[in-house]
Amino acid sequence: MSEAPPRARDTLNRRLLVLADVLSGMLAFALADMITGSAAGPKFLIAGVAIVLFDKTSGLYDRDELLLRKSTLEEVPSLLASTTTIVFASFLASAFIDGRGPGDGQLGLQWALLAGGLVLGRTAARAVARHVAAPERCLVLGDRSRVDVVRAKLATARGVEVVGCVPLGVGGAAGLADTGDLHALVRELDVHRIVVAPTSDDDGTAV
Repeated sequence: MSEAPPRARDTLNRRLLVLADVLSGMLAFALADMITGSAAGPKFLIAGVAIVLFDKTSGLYDRDELLLRKSTLEEVPSLLASTTTIVFASFLASAFIDGRGPGDGQLGLQWALLAGGLVLGRTAARAVARHVAAPERCLVLGDRSRVDVVRAKLATARGVEVVGCVPLGVGGAAGLADTGDLHALVRELDVHRIVVAPTSDDDGTAV
């Protein structure tokens, strides 16, 4: 399979997500201080770095390369967990350094701004990545009765282009005889990802 385009696309997507998280963390704490009239401190800078470290350990920068449908909504539980951890850590740090932590109103504002910023920022980052990067070229393999179903579903996924389909016969080899060697086909079509459709007896979802 073609290596350069997928790697470049994954790298771009990951860097944009990191940038979105850093800006979300910094803006959330800076705006909370401005709105509540609190003294601005270095915590907005620390928050930007902390959210990246936490999201990295949660695998939120590595999951997209394994997925065709890259959705921020599926990350919301993990992002809320990140938000709660960062805000609570900031409260403990402020209480230790200043002798008192921020009030309930400021904590709630920090949480709301950070949670909203992460969701919106990551959504925007993925939209930019899809616009800038070339679509992911997919080759669909599978049972004849399921290939068309999978192809139709992939056609609705943003940033995905189906470049070919290979229906497989009994034992999985009959279809390949009609298209030549699979490796040659992948090189010819510049395939980035191979999607294997389920068999007609599979009750699971196709993609």
